[in-house]
Amino acid sequence: MQNEDFKLHTEEANIGIDLLEWKNLLENKNLEGFKKYSIAGRNTVNKEEAKKYIQYWSETEVDFSDTEDKSPIENIGYYVQALEIDISGNELIKLPENIGNLVLLKNFYSSKNKLSSLPESITECTTLEVLDLEKNSLKELPKNIRGLKNLKTFKLGKNNLKELPNKFGKLGNLEDLYLNNNSLEELPDSFADLENLKRLDLSNNKLSTLPDEFGYLSNLKVLRIVNAGITSFPLSFGNLNLDMLYIDKETLKKAKDVLKAIKKRNKDFKVEEIKTK
Repeated sequence: MQNEDFKLHTEEANIGIDLLEWKNLLENKNLEGFKKYSIAGRNTVNKEEAKKYIQYWSETEVDFSDTEDKSPIENIGYYVQALEIDISGNELIKLPENIGNLVLLKNFYSSKNKLSSLPESITECTTLEVLDLEKNSLKELPKNIRGLKNLKTFKLGKNNLKELPNKFGKLGNLEDLYLNNNSLEELPDSFADLENLKRLDLSNNKLSTLPDEFGYLSNLKVLRIVNAGITSFPLSFGNLNLDMLYIDKETLKKAKDVLKAIKKRNKDFKVEEIKTK
């Protein structure tokens, strides 16, 4: 869908259009009709460039990654037809509350920012399948995180998380979960309810053990627990159907008994010892 008024404006322009001016123009039009608005890394767009951008508005991606002008990100909630949004690498300290308007959003990338928390409204993005929040400063997650019921990939590595919400296990469609390089001291009991989880990274945390029912993660195939702080393993750990385990030398010594049970059930099970400093 193209906005004829805006198309005419760009065709008649004799000088470059400042992004802020462009943003203000769009806000007075039917912004919900646009599906892609890319300003990544750009300060201004001239007449010819504006014409090129028009062709993308029939698509379903929004790319604000590594942009110098952060102001349009505040209005990200206007892009109600967007399926994919990337706002990575902008040193953002917060996300706008209107992000909850993005009820069709499937992929959201906000890595390499400075977020310490998330607006509760993000849990209203119930169609999300991929959520990338790596390399931020997150200290906590929304309590109603279970609202993201369709989430399949959740990247939370390299943050400051000490705990997960009690209902975290309600994310029943999760397949890939990255919790590496945080300060997690324990996992909630509901964690074992992640029945579709296939790949999990718990490396570089402060865990001392795992939930008693951890071994009920029957679809888990790849597990990374390098320098995760684990000093003891629940008996159920031996019930896992792992294909690959990445582990450090010290933790491996403590896991040998439970790993025998996994090896007995799966002859192709492999263990890779990762050296740590």
